[in-house]
Amino acid sequence: MSENSTSTAPVRRGRKIDASLTEKFNKQNCKLHSTASLKRRNEYGKPKSGSLTEMRGQKASIAVFQDVLQVCEQIDTDGEPYNDEGHKGILFGNLFQIYTLINDKLVGLLLRARKHSYVDFEGEILFQRYHDDTPIFLTDTIENIRNDIRQKQNEIKKQIADNPVATTLL
Repeated sequence: MSENSTSTAPVRRGRKIDASLTEKFNKQNCKLHSTASLKRRNEYGKPKSGSLTEMRGQKASIAVFQDVLQVCEQIDTDGEPYNDEGHKGILFGNLFQIYTLINDKLVGLLLRARKHSYVDFEGEILFQRYHDDTPIFLTDTIENIRNDIRQKQNEIKKQIADNPVATTLL
């Protein structure tokens, strides 16, 4: 060939490609693609449908929503109105003193409540004493929050399997 040749054929330089290596590469490549497609599916990282594990997770979600509702109700009971729409707020320090007698997971519940837009507060996380003067606000009336949480709990209850099966049997 001349120096100006534009051939795209690979130069082998005296080596033969081992057929077993090619086969191993192809198998590995297939495994990677099958794992990647699994990760894209909605089921990745979730328990199998109809399993006991799924049922326990659903019941835990219902319980967490109940705890979030309880925190919101406590803010409504002990908080002060801050707007004309009946929304209430309370300082974190006051809520911490009241609510930790009920549940020791206050900060986690507040984060979950904020994730679902039931409460709002400044900052990423709240620390006792350091954020005692940080106000926590309900973003809606307690009636609307209560209705929304109960609706979500009912949706989860509808998804719970009647006869869950151990994952090893699925």
